[in-house]
Amino acid sequence: MLEYEEGDDVEMTKYDTNQMHDIEADDSLPHMAAEQEGLKRDLRCRHMIMIAVSGTIGTGLFLTSGKTIAIAGPGGAREIATLLPLPGAFNAWGGRIFDEALSFQMTFWLPEGSTFPPWVVPLIIIIVMVGINLAGVRTYGELEYWFSILKVLTIVIFILCSILVDAGVIGQKIKYGMNAWHVEGAPFKGGIMGFITTLVSVGYAYEGSEMTGVTAAESRNPHKHVPRAVNTVLIRIAFFYIMSVFMLGSIIPNNDPRLDNLTGTGQSSPFTIVFAMAGMSFAANYMNAVIFTSIFSAINSDFYVATRMLLSLSRNGWAHKQIGYTNSRGVPVVALAIVTAFSCLSLITIFVGSGVVFSWFVSLIGSIIFQSWILILFLHFRFRYCWAKLGRSVKDLPYISWGYPYGSILATVIGVCCIVATFYLSVINPPKNPGPGATDKEISDYHTNRDAFARNLLGTWFPWALSALLYSGYKIVRKTKLIKAEEADLDTGRFIPTDSDKQELVTRGPLWKKLFIPQIPSKNISLALPGITNLARETVAELLEENHNKHHCYFNERGFHNHLVHAVLASYSLGASPERLRAIYQSHAMEQRPIGSIKKNFTPADWKSEVGNQVFYASYLEFFRQEVPKLGRVEAIVKYAFDTDVIGRTFSGAFHPLIHLGYGIDFGIDAIVAEGLAMSAVTSTMMSPFVVAPATTVEKVTTKIASQLSISEPSSTKTVVDILAAIREDHELDNVTSYPVAIKTMDVSKSKIAASKVQEFLAEWKVEETIQDIDLKAKELHKTCLLAVGGTGLRNGKVKQDFFLMHALTSALFVHKLAHVLPPAYAVSCLKSHLGASLAYFISRGRPQIDVDALLNYRGRQTLDPSNPWLSIVKRAIDIDEVHVTKVVRSCALGDLLYGVEESYSQLLLNTAQISLDLEGDWEFEGVGWRQTWE
Repeated sequence: MLEYEEGDDVEMTKYDTNQMHDIEADDSLPHMAAEQEGLKRDLRCRHMIMIAVSGTIGTGLFLTSGKTIAIAGPGGAREIATLLPLPGAFNAWGGRIFDEALSFQMTFWLPEGSTFPPWVVPLIIIIVMVGINLAGVRTYGELEYWFSILKVLTIVIFILCSILVDAGVIGQKIKYGMNAWHVEGAPFKGGIMGFITTLVSVGYAYEGSEMTGVTAAESRNPHKHVPRAVNTVLIRIAFFYIMSVFMLGSIIPNNDPRLDNLTGTGQSSPFTIVFAMAGMSFAANYMNAVIFTSIFSAINSDFYVATRMLLSLSRNGWAHKQIGYTNSRGVPVVALAIVTAFSCLSLITIFVGSGVVFSWFVSLIGSIIFQSWILILFLHFRFRYCWAKLGRSVKDLPYISWGYPYGSILATVIGVCCIVATFYLSVINPPKNPGPGATDKEISDYHTNRDAFARNLLGTWFPWALSALLYSGYKIVRKTKLIKAEEADLDTGRFIPTDSDKQELVTRGPLWKKLFIPQIPSKNISLALPGITNLARETVAELLEENHNKHHCYFNERGFHNHLVHAVLASYSLGASPERLRAIYQSHAMEQRPIGSIKKNFTPADWKSEVGNQVFYASYLEFFRQEVPKLGRVEAIVKYAFDTDVIGRTFSGAFHPLIHLGYGIDFGIDAIVAEGLAMSAVTSTMMSPFVVAPATTVEKVTTKIASQLSISEPSSTKTVVDILAAIREDHELDNVTSYPVAIKTMDVSKSKIAASKVQEFLAEWKVEETIQDIDLKAKELHKTCLLAVGGTGLRNGKVKQDFFLMHALTSALFVHKLAHVLPPAYAVSCLKSHLGASLAYFISRGRPQIDVDALLNYRGRQTLDPSNPWLSIVKRAIDIDEVHVTKVVRSCALGDLLYGVEESYSQLLLNTAQISLDLEGDWEFEGVGWRQTWE
């Protein structure tokens, strides 16, 4: 059986030549950025959302909110994280769009926060943390999910209780109202300086909202999860923080001594005070449990983030490469060991006191967080600048940050003001030495104030000093230079969403897509192999656009088809490199002829006026360029390709118009559908006698009534193999054409006997308008076409493959796709028309005998790897210069993906592909069924 990495179909509904959309792939290819880093994309949407909530609701709200009000946080980071979900998050962005030294400085110094546990249980918690992190990111996400639910539940209960307490419904039955706002100094105790003093604590309390950027690298679908998670920031601010702190400020006066408690337990939480006022005697114990889980959650997150930052350092060459080692669960175990060792610093609480340590870290981390946010804002500005310099539209971004640039400018101004204010506050009012005559109390107070001043000074200035040292030191030693905007790497590591990812995405109004960007084909039809990259995809887009604008659908006036689109897309889907794709294109581009001028502007009323005239190809292409996005790909095909005057053309020309339409549908490209319709419009009607138009409602009703009244007895159902056998035995077809005739298919198309016989056989091939029967018949058609190609060319030790039957096989692949997207009546028409044209070719090829045993026993030139034989076959198909061979291999490989459940049938598919490769494009043009062919 074929081993594969299936792709998924992303719908491209509109034209926009300036827009880009991310490729689709499955659970391997889309996640290539993270998998290459050894990480696992195991975080689901609910994990990402609750991690964003949990990141900001914690000790900052439950403990420090007694002194501060948390009201702000960063916003633009989500835009970059959605596009580039990299390990290291915003710390990795600096080296992409500004300077490698900035990325080094941020990754080395800017952690996501550090909250130390109570000293009594540090070792136990460290051991538990190690176990959780060893279990993988899924376990981390699951724990954060439930921790967050507990926090949210606590806040909801608190808000309800506080409203009842404030109204005097419960507790001491005192109606507090806004009394606390009238206490001396309220509501702005200490004036502007008091307000500024709280800013560092505010930064600490709101630290964690940027966690989403870090977890993006392990999200299953960053395009959806990151925006949704970060968009909850506004809800958290409005509900959890503002409402909670507003109620606290309304009930508890600012001079309540309990607000200054630094024990770090439930007793020091302002939430406990309110719960106690509500008459809940268990409030302290309950809040202890909540605070403990908050601390536990904070440590859990810090372990996670610190290991990912070390991983980023290692992968960028800034730390030993062994630090970047990940195990089978995607856990950076060496980094985890280092973090575990440093976490033992929590034991300093034994000597200093947890309250002092907690206060010191609030100051230190508050400064670090402000620095992080300013740098994130700077990188967001720089990202947008680089994006524009690369010639890309903002609409190309999978997520667009709301309010840019004004929101980011406002956040930057506020952030800078906060930083300047904290610098100022850290140096004013230093403690004065009381002198030699001071009392013991004065000396004691002096030492206490001196230590607090020193901690505050160090906490404020040290992060900035160290950051400056790291940045300048790295820049001097490594001699790094500013990244030019035109050279910024905004593609490596980009997320490639899957089909299921696409279903989850919520579009922003009309979804405009870039005209020529291909999508990896749908998983129910197509194959994606290693090698498909974003660069290859963009190369394909460039080549398709050039062909679209320059070349006719025929490379000569005899009606020989331009195969550039087929060659490039087939090779791309098999994993061809950008260099190989360009080489394939150039080898075919040299023989093409110009597209020609637009000679007439068609309208829906007169578009059929020039059908069959290839001189009007450019005119038809321009017409269908407008119609396809207006109607949609499928509806455009229904309206135009199955029109009574065009359906015969769609299945003529060795199926090339049909194949072209199939590529457009399979890869989700409007432009290719437009080309296919234009090709149908100018192709001959050779196969018109053998097609079956979609049944109308009247025809269906008439047939059903006739069947019920036994006016006509329905013929027995035959398989396609039965029909081929009957054609071989039907002597009325003996003289329809002959071996010496140059264009045998023309003879067959003009034969009334052939047309009558084929239509009789088509009537015996019953296809119900149900998805189950359509699917069954589509697979049967593909299987039979395979046998007609692989099983008819092995005789007397000679090996051949028929050129025209080969097109039946390569087009059958797309019939399967079209049959699953067209309305049922049109799906049946597509299946029967393809079979009708295939039977006409089968007759013109001399009605060859199918030898299944000979095909099963074929031994190719290449020894295949039994564990996955398709990989070596695909490699040969990419390297070969004959596009039809590549298309045969792709059709066989996808056939194995679709229905190669039987080992024998899988072998038939493998052998047919090998025969094409071994023949290297030496096709049989006269027909493998004629005796003279083998003489």
